[in-house]
Amino acid sequence: MLLNHLEISCRNLTKAKQIFASNFSLSLVNEHKDSCILKSNNINLYLKKSPSEVSRVTNIAFTCPNLTILKKNLANKLKTKTSEVKENCRYHPGVPFVDVASPFPALSHRVYEHSSETHGEVSMSRDIDHVLICCDKRTAKLHAQWYAEFLNVDPYPLAGSPSGSMKVAVNGSGMEMFVNCSKGSDLPIFAFSEPITNSSTGCNQIERFLKANHGGGVQHIALKSSDIFQTVHNLRENGVRVIQQPHSYYELEDKLLQFNDLGIDPVLAYENSVIVDQDQDGYLLQVFTESLLEKDGMFLEIIERRGSRGFGQGNVKALFSALQKKMESSAVS
Repeated sequence: MLLNHLEISCRNLTKAKQIFASNFSLSLVNEHKDSCILKSNNINLYLKKSPSEVSRVTNIAFTCPNLTILKKNLANKLKTKTSEVKENCRYHPGVPFVDVASPFPALSHRVYEHSSETHGEVSMSRDIDHVLICCDKRTAKLHAQWYAEFLNVDPYPLAGSPSGSMKVAVNGSGMEMFVNCSKGSDLPIFAFSEPITNSSTGCNQIERFLKANHGGGVQHIALKSSDIFQTVHNLRENGVRVIQQPHSYYELEDKLLQFNDLGIDPVLAYENSVIVDQDQDGYLLQVFTESLLEKDGMFLEIIERRGSRGFGQGNVKALFSALQKKMESSAVS
């Protein structure tokens, strides 16, 4: 399968349209009273008005070569029900598709059959690196397994863990993450995180996201960049706010060595909120925006990979710590 588009249900469609068009330079290519389509390079977003009190990704759509085979495989592997084949989609009129229920009540998947209509819109992974989905406690591994079967991909081992998971903890509050990675196709990476807390630490940011969004769903989407500093400059010029890391992060010995290996001035990295990590395959650089549409809601990540195929355990911890601090100060917008 290949990624076709993301559909976002918006509490305030006008605000969402302005943010994605003005702040992220997506082009408005089609507009209706209650929905619109925005595109940029290989990014396809379909925004629709929703009476819900929260904006969220409600559909991640794909294309596949044969819907009949897909339906059979889903019925056999996952015991998942799909809709009958339809052709009345507003986005791709006349193109056969089926709807697939996901493990998350507010998130579904529309799968189109490959056609000339969808052929030019199946390369979103050229611009989307990964999608991270927040899950309830003790469910992330099960959801990762469901998506591995649905997308026909494999688990990706993180941080050398035999279970393939990554755990981070900050002052007794933390998260565990599982990842699916398709080595033989053009799908983005799908990651699944769940909260780890004890009774004395209270609510962490993943639990707060789950509460604000009434359950599990897409917390952030990571966009690829070939020059993360230029990307951050452009975003800030357009009014996008990014999450600032503490200055102490840029004084850590291992981070100084990593920035030095890449020929990057740590001061410049601090000024642009760029964080770095390294694995056996190389380096990655990351920046995270603040919540886009509502407090504790979806945000975007900008990622530049210089060889690395992982997520950077140190960066995951740094992000978790920064978001936790921002949550505790009630500064997330």
